[in-house]
Amino acid sequence: MSNFGVSDWMKKGIAVGYGRISDNDQDKTDLGQKDAKKKPIIKKQEAFINRRLKENKLPEVKKENWFAEVGSGTNRNRG
Repeated sequence: MSNFGVSDWMKKGIAVGYGRISDNDQDKTDLGQKDAKKKPIIKKQEAFINRRLKENKLPEVKKENWFAEVGSGTNRNRG
């Protein structure tokens, strides 16, 4: 039988996070901000993920392990 949920090995791992919005129209609060990690909606994503990790007693994503971009998920040539 399979176990679902948090496993012990996950507590020893290094969390890596990825946030993305499809285009700047999704976050009109700061259109001038070019760094995706600094966009308010991406910061909300990061906070949500870290909160859920903490609730499950898992390591949070450190700043250096957080990646973000503004780009359509259907555009295979983004980069």
